[in-house]
Amino acid sequence: MHFEKKQLTDSLEHVAHLTELEGDRQLATLEAEQARNKSLGFGLGGALFIGSIGLVYRFDRKRRKERYERDSARMQTQILRTR
Repeated sequence: MHFEKKQLTDSLEHVAHLTELEGDRQLATLEAEQARNKSLGFGLGGALFIGSIGLVYRFDRKRRKERYERDSARMQTQILRTR
């Protein structure tokens, strides 16, 4: 009788230990997945930020070039009128 109780207790402890290990494994997997998702989010956010800065820079340069050409043409016209 004593041996059977000991065996049952050991079996229950083993099952509890396995359940705890499985819970720890699931928790570690979930934490790793969340870390991966966070890294991907920051990476994509950074890429979008850098891309938008590039677009703003490009459009600003285009606007400034057009403004320079307009001002240059206006100045040449004024110079030709004064002659």
